[in-house]
Amino acid sequence: MLKFFQILIFSFLIYSNALANSDISKLNSLYLNGVIDKNTYFKSINGLGIDTSNQIFQNLFELFSNSVLDISSYENSLQNLITVSNSDNSKKNLEKNNEASQTISSNSNLKAYVIKNCKGRSDMCEKLSGETVHFELIDNKVTVVESDFDDLLKDPELLRINQIKTFVKNDDFDIIISILHIRGIIIDFVFGGTRENNQFQMVDLTLKANGADLLSADLTIS
Repeated sequence: MLKFFQILIFSFLIYSNALANSDISKLNSLYLNGVIDKNTYFKSINGLGIDTSNQIFQNLFELFSNSVLDISSYENSLQNLITVSNSDNSKKNLEKNNEASQTISSNSNLKAYVIKNCKGRSDMCEKLSGETVHFELIDNKVTVVESDFDDLLKDPELLRINQIKTFVKNDDFDIIISILHIRGIIIDFVFGGTRENNQFQMVDLTLKANGADLLSADLTIS
């Protein structure tokens, strides 16, 4: 899945970087024009992922306040601080995730499914089609094999698997794998399936970003 996600991540980064730069510019304009005070400004900057107690930020703010640093250079430096901070956090979270990564149980009812008949964004479907995902039945519960996502989570832009949820309605169920992107975007893999007695069958996949559908596909037994 790693190649597919490189396209997805790139699209998100363009969008997210534009938002971050826009927010920084707006905050600076409000502060310079006296609309917000220093405390409010610092709290808002903190909300964008910059530690205002950090000495680097303090130095940048002082240079900017004294007109030594022009506004364009100041805003670019703030954006770099956000990127560095998020990168450090992603590495720490990745190490924790890898330590807790699930392995395939030798006693489980394991099945491999191939993603086919993808509909949605053509660039994403092209990379996603043909990828294989494993599912297993353990303690009467169907789950996705988390180790399938290990290569994916090596990408520094993906922080971790945020949560895994299972929703059951009669014989149908959905397994939702939520992955947290470095820019705060939640990427959901929604795997749909059915259960009957001690057997299960996976049916489809929907990919969402912050709740919006990006694509859908069928799951076919390998």
